This record gives sequence, structure tokens and C-alpha cells, in this order.
Amino acid sequence: MRRPFFDSLHSTCILSALVFSLGLAACDSEDDFSNIQSGLISANPEVLLFPAVPSGQEASQELSLRNVGSAPITLINIRLSRAEAPFEIKLQNGDPLPETINLEADESGGQILQVIYKPTEEAIVEADDEVIIETNSAQQRELRVPIRSSDAVPDLFVSPNSLDFGSVDAGEMSELTATVRNVGQGTLLISSLYIDGSEDFALIIDGEVSTPEEFSAVNIEAGGSQDFTVRYAPPSTGPDRGDLVILSNDPQANSFSLPLRANGAAPCIQLTPNNLDFGSALLVENREVETPNTQPLIIESCGGAPLKISRIEFEGSEFGLISVLEPNDQGDLIELPATSSGEAFPSEAIELGFWPIAEQNYGGRLLLYTNTQADPIPVDLFGRGVENSCPIPVVSNELFEVAPLEIITLDGSPSADPGGEVKRWVWNVIERPSGSVSQVVENLFSNADPAGGGPEDDQMTPNATFFVDLAGRYVIELEVYDNLDQVSCAPNEVATVVIEAVPEKDLHIQLVWATPEDPDETDGSGTDVDLHFKHQNANDRWGSSAGTWDCYFQNSSPDWGNVGDFLDNPSLDIDDINGAGPENVNLDRPEVDVNYEVGAIYFRAESLFGEAGRDPSIEHASYVTLRIFARGELLGEFVDRELNRLNQLWHIATINWCEDPLSCPVVTPVDRVYEEGEYAQ
Repeated sequence: MRRPFFDSLHSTCILSALVFSLGLAACDSEDDFSNIQSGLISANPEVLLFPAVPSGQEASQELSLRNVGSAPITLINIRLSRAEAPFEIKLQNGDPLPETINLEADESGGQILQVIYKPTEEAIVEADDEVIIETNSAQQRELRVPIRSSDAVPDLFVSPNSLDFGSVDAGEMSELTATVRNVGQGTLLISSLYIDGSEDFALIIDGEVSTPEEFSAVNIEAGGSQDFTVRYAPPSTGPDRGDLVILSNDPQANSFSLPLRANGAAPCIQLTPNNLDFGSALLVENREVETPNTQPLIIESCGGAPLKISRIEFEGSEFGLISVLEPNDQGDLIELPATSSGEAFPSEAIELGFWPIAEQNYGGRLLLYTNTQADPIPVDLFGRGVENSCPIPVVSNELFEVAPLEIITLDGSPSADPGGEVKRWVWNVIERPSGSVSQVVENLFSNADPAGGGPEDDQMTPNATFFVDLAGRYVIELEVYDNLDQVSCAPNEVATVVIEAVPEKDLHIQLVWATPEDPDETDGSGTDVDLHFKHQNANDRWGSSAGTWDCYFQNSSPDWGNVGDFLDNPSLDIDDINGAGPENVNLDRPEVDVNYEVGAIYFRAESLFGEAGRDPSIEHASYVTLRIFARGELLGEFVDRELNRLNQLWHIATINWCEDPLSCPVVTPVDRVYEEGEYAQ
């Protein structure tokens, strides 16, 4: 577990002792040195704590200064510790700072300053940023108020907070992994990593034991993580202890020690998330009312002994528990059992609340007192109070019953915000038929080729477009954000659109495939598997050798059955050439007592996938799935047949059509793969 976000800071004042010899010289005078009076300035808060703020935006905090001494005091030269720090200091009303501020030694002796945080790409908060206030007081020449921000610097977080190997027999070996995460915004540099303690522990990198001299520095970008393995191999029995020491550029934890334990049970705690940001939260009347601003904190027991939490405290009166925790018979608020090998960590979630009463930024900490360590474990808390109600997502149409290949317009324009205006509409596909690759887009590049997609959805507009590429059920959710970036919340977190795609034709054939080695099956570079739908007049021939009796990409709408009657003609409605499908064949009125055959040919085995350095001679494997629908019902499904060489033919099934809908059609599986040259083409 990482160290606290900011250290405890104290403003101390020291009254200089009168020189003894000076006191002797004046012992006969009538001066009374016990009556010396002086001003003394205090600041609230003692630390200016800012939440994460995007570049180009700003946030402000009020800094209240009060004269708590016995005489007037003058404040001069109020400034930042760095001229280039991304802050501005003003009076509370927005006026510039005067050269001096005089504070009386009574109730009127106060002044409120406004500190404005304005981050840019070039200017961020540094660990030693402070507001400096000089005074004319002999007791207190200056006051320094530290400034901290959650987005200013790298922030090291290690999970779990200890590695407990449990019981390992002499001569045996066990390995555990510690994950180092950078939860800050700057790049985290790990300059050294080594084991301190028992020699039975070893750091393993790339499968080899690593020594401090061999370790190479590791950079972890903001939001990134890196796993490190520790091996325990005891030559004899008995408990062992040590530490995995991490030296980094985290200003709050430049030297971090992760406890290592073996052959001795110990408790361990893991928290998710490691800090809580309530974001823009609705104002409440006071601390006693129910708050809509809640966040869960998950506590996990990851050690060989039960985890106990005896006390929970909050720094910042605006944060607290939603429900009171009652202690057990031993006085613990939470007790979780030890973890068992191969099973999920025992866990418990507690609900935290945020009670902002003013439109400003808030910062605080949750302190957990556990049996894992002597010091409390901190969790940083952030939030911003806003006079605002959550926006409400509403869609114009909640249900679409369509045929495959339809183009749907998603409309979120009825969405509303009681306290402002809706600014962003975010659509998410949460359920789709297997093999579907269609995405929500702003519009289509071409309505004649909807499978070609379109530009990424513009979240600043309420409408979007969706192409129904396969038969089946789709569920799309809409969430909205208002002008304060407040997302829609319970009980109206999302609006839901359901699409039921049912084939209208008597026969609907659907082909999709997956190529695991293709890094992006939706781009313009990928494998090509072709769907073939044959009439019985083709006999054993496929493709061009079958003449007009094979419906495929080169013969996409042949004239079968009665000449000039398009209802008994099949059509290839989608031909995908660069990825994962789908390809569809539809036939409105099949011929009675005719056998149709379905196959797939591996037409192109893409090797480069648009990436330099790949071997162009490799024919990558694709896994092909075919579905047969008759009168809207799924009649047959053939899943994940591997094709791995050019011009392989997968002869999938035959379909016999007759007049009786209760007994026909009949699908007969063939499921045989032919190599090139083994079939007529």
C-alpha cells in the first residue's frame, strides 16, 4: 500500500527566550517584558488539496487567514514558491492582492484568499509548491501552506500490500507477483528494485534472479502497471521475513518497502479503488440528510491470517460512511477470513458518502486501522460540490423489430437535464449476436455499403447510426453528460434500446469468422473467407466452374428457377473482404424439392495485417462459423471450423426444401474440408 497522499503538516511558532544578561541589566527598571505582544497568523486549510483538473480548465480553493495572536499583524509579499507554478492568488472577491494586508487582533482580524489552479500541458503541480506569506511578526516571519494535486506527479501504488507465501517446505519453491501501478499523472521511474532481508527471497526478472547491480530502470506511464515476481525457496524450515524495496521518483514514496513473509501466517489488505473521486456531486442541505453521492470501497483479505479493521476515521467532515458499522464481540468493525489457495480473496464492500454544502472542491482522507501494520492505511478522497441535478437519458425509440442489414437511427434528443443542459450522448453496445462487428457511428460512409462503417460517433450530437449486420438480439445503452460533466445517475443511469433482428426471407445464410492473429479485424486489412450458396444443378462444381448455379461474390444475384422471377433468386447482400465478416445470402422463395448446398472458401490468407515486419508467407488460421435461418428460425449452426490454407473449401451442409413447413427444410450436415485441387473450381 502506498504512503499517504500528503504528510501531516504543522505550523509551529517558537517564542525566543529573553537573553538572561539582558534581563539582569533591566532588573531594576520598571519595564515589564512579560507583557510583550505579537501577532500570529493561522491558515485554514493547512494544506491546499486540489483534485484532478484537465489541462485548460481550472479549479479554486479558499484559503482563510486569521490573526490568532495578541497584537495586529501585517502580511506582506504573499506569493507562490515557484513563479511558473500553475496557480494564481487573488482576494476572495477576485481583486488582485494588495501589497500589504493588515489584520487586527480581534474577530475582524481575518482575510480569505482565493487560490486558482490552472494546469496546462507545460505547467503542472510539483511536490514542493507552496503559498508563502511573510509577516512583520517577530514570532512568525513567514507561513508556508503546501499545495498538493492528485494529477501533478507520479503516484506509486503496490498491490497487494504484502506478499505472504504461507507455508513452503524446505527444498520447495513458491512464486508470488506484486503489481506496481502508477495512479498519478506523471511518468513513474523505478530506479532500483531489490530484496532486503532473508536470502531465501529473490527478485525474478525475465525468469532469472535479479541483483541490485543488474536491475535496469523501469518507466511506468500514467495509468500503467508492471508486475514483479518474488521467489521464495527456503533451504530449511522456519519463518522468514524481508522487504521488496522500490526506489522511485514518487515524491510521497521515493523509498517504498513491500513486506515479504513466509512460513508464518500474516494478514494482508487490498483496496479497490486505492482512492475515491466523487467527481461533480450534488449539493446537500447539511451533513445530517441523505446524500445521493456514494461510492463503494472494496476491502479484500489477501493474507494467511484473518484481516481485522478496528477503527475507521475520516479527515474532512464532508466524507463519511453511508451506514454505521457495528463492532463484533472482539471490537472489530470488519473481520475477513484468511485467503485460501486457488480461491478468490474474501471481501467486503463499504459504501462511502460525500456531503458537499458549497460549490467548491473538497479533499479528505479515509483512515483504516488494521492488524496489517501499525500506521493507519489512507485512502485519498476527492469531490466537487455542484448545484446540479443529474441529466436524464431518454431515447425516442426503445425497441426496433427489423430484418438483418437494416440501418438504425439512434435518437437521444429527448434526454434532458433539470439543472442545465445535456452536452454529450454516449452509446454503448452491451449485447450483440456472436460474430457481429458493427459499431455505433455518427453516419455511414455509404448507405449502399453499410458494412463499410462510418466515422466515429460524435458524442456532442444526440443522434447516431447503427448497422444491423447479423440476425439476433442487440442491446444498446445511452448515458448522457451535462454542461458540468455530470453523468446520468440512478435511478436513470442509462436508457436502453433493444434491436430484435429476425430474417424476413424464407432462407437466410450467415457467415462470420475470427482470425486470432489479426490485431484489428475491423480495419481494412484482414483475411477473406467467401460464402458460397449452390443450386443442385451445379453438381460437384464450385465457383466459376459452376456457371450461374453458385451464388458468391462473382455471381451475387443469379437468376434461378422461373426466368425473370426474382423471388426465387438468391442474393449475396454482404461481401466482406478484409476481416471477420459477416457475409449474408438471402432467398425469398426457395424451389420445392430442390437441394441447396452451402460452403465457404478461404479466398485470401492475409499475412501482414497492415504491420511492418510480419512474414508475408504465413497463412494465418481463421475460424469460421455458419448459421442457417429458415422462416426467421435458427435451423442450423456450425461453429469455429479452422481454415488455414488458401483455397481450402469447407463443404458445410445441404438444405432440402419442400412445401410442408412442418417437415421442411431439412438441413444435412456435411462438415468436410477439401484442399485446393480436391474439388472442381
